[in-house]
Amino acid sequence: MKTNKIFLIIIIHIFLIAINWLVALYIYDTLKDDAKQINEMGQIRGGVQLISKEYLIENISKSHIVRVDNLINIITTDKNLIFDNNTKEQQLALTSLQADWKKFKSILNCKTQTCYSQLIEVSDQLWNSANSLTLSLQKSSEKKLNFFNYIFILLVLDILLIAIAIYLIYSLINPALDKERRELKKYLNVIDKNIITSSTDLKGIITHASQAFCKISGYTKEELIGENHNIIRHPDMQKETFENLWKTIKSGKTWNGEVKNLKKDGSYYWVDASISTKLDDNGEVVGYTAIRQNITDKKRIEELSVKDPMTNLYNRRKFNEVLESELYRIQRHNKDIQNGMNADEVNLYLFSIDVDFFKQYNDTYGHDMGDETLITIAKVLQEHTKRHSDWAFRLGGEEFGFLISSTDDYNKAIEYANKIRVAIENLKILNSKSTVSKYVTISVGISIANDSCKYDKDLLYKRSDIALYQAKNSGRNSCELFL
Repeated sequence: MKTNKIFLIIIIHIFLIAINWLVALYIYDTLKDDAKQINEMGQIRGGVQLISKEYLIENISKSHIVRVDNLINIITTDKNLIFDNNTKEQQLALTSLQADWKKFKSILNCKTQTCYSQLIEVSDQLWNSANSLTLSLQKSSEKKLNFFNYIFILLVLDILLIAIAIYLIYSLINPALDKERRELKKYLNVIDKNIITSSTDLKGIITHASQAFCKISGYTKEELIGENHNIIRHPDMQKETFENLWKTIKSGKTWNGEVKNLKKDGSYYWVDASISTKLDDNGEVVGYTAIRQNITDKKRIEELSVKDPMTNLYNRRKFNEVLESELYRIQRHNKDIQNGMNADEVNLYLFSIDVDFFKQYNDTYGHDMGDETLITIAKVLQEHTKRHSDWAFRLGGEEFGFLISSTDDYNKAIEYANKIRVAIENLKILNSKSTVSKYVTISVGISIANDSCKYDKDLLYKRSDIALYQAKNSGRNSCELFL
């Protein structure tokens, strides 16, 4: 309320200053006119004295007469000439000046003593008339000048009052602004410490990183700023995810999704990210801002629900989920190729893997050794799932599943399956009950997702199981492909 009153006072004073300036300019303009008239009066007095002297030495200059004549005509006809006397007296004085000048000019051609005396007398009258008018103008100008000084003092006072009012407003508002700034700074510090945020330019180069982002990633701000955002990209993330991300944010929309990121020490963390465009004052896109929520614990709980606790491989539940989504992806991709998309066709291969003579192994060496063997085999399978498109599963007991997508033909898939088979035999885990090797071995059945199986997951799994059965019947420790 106080601030509003002070603002009103300022507005009133600004209005008064504007009026004062107009009055001051008007007075200044009239003072200039008065100064001009006073100067002209002085020239008339000087001109009359000069002509009188020239009359005595009989050397009168016509140019001087013309000059004084013009000045008197200007004075007597100038509408801007203002005196403090009443208008009638002003007019009489001007008329008298004009009449005396006319009489003065008529005597100039006469050279008698009488004319000389008359000239001196009229000259004095002219001088007195001009001097009287000059004094009147000076008096009037002095009053105007005093008024101008008064207006100027008002202007100074008004400006001073406005300065005081502005200071009062600042004194009233500034504490509130300081408090707001402190609160805002405190709030931003809380955000910086607890919210995982970062900003990048249009090329993905990091321009800002919060303390929370540094803490979870293991990098310092100095290590992050200036680096490309893929410094935290985890190899498990599919390329298609980031292609969709960039496509979304470049269109001006906000991208939301779960992302697995890589820490500086090589470990990982999961975030639920929201990435949107960053605009400048003109509304132009200058970069992108990401706000993330740490969901690592949530994802670990999810992983526990989809992973086999003993081997740490994905379980059958995850197998069914991944197989279904991969079949859909491959089918859609290959259909796009048939419709003219310029890309290579992708094949999806399912390996059904079974440990040879495992029941006999358990009976001979015990279940603890059997579990250790399964864990060791699982590690081999994990070592062969380095690509984001490779998946390894424990489907139950000694049965494993292996899923890969590749542009290679089935011969390469058979070659890859045999590579895994040989790697497991090379573990040299003794199995005295095996009839195909003195070490633990596996058999592999392979099926291919294509139009013939109609990309049906049950049929694909059944075919790989049939191929596994053929591998076992053919002597075990081998790979068979269902065609």
